[in-house]
Amino acid sequence: MAPATDRSALGVQLNEEAPDFVREMILDLYPVDNDDFSDVINQKIMDMAFEMANLADGDRSSDDSPITQAAWDWCIAQDPENFADF
Repeated sequence: MAPATDRSALGVQLNEEAPDFVREMILDLYPVDNDDFSDVINQKIMDMAFEMANLADGDRSSDDSPITQAAWDWCIAQDPENFADF
């Protein structure tokens, strides 16, 4: 989830003139249509990608990204039971 959020934020940043297109691309990769916790994760990828796009840095590895760290922080704050089916 964390690297996906970082990549998605970079996509938003690089295509800021076409937010609807980027939103569709992210939803193609991370759909929100299962009515389970994966939808919550995928929606969070979308939300964080748009919220943090200004921090995306394609020259920095995902491991060093503040976006990746924010996504991990969000995951850690969730109830572990939510991840039982993954």
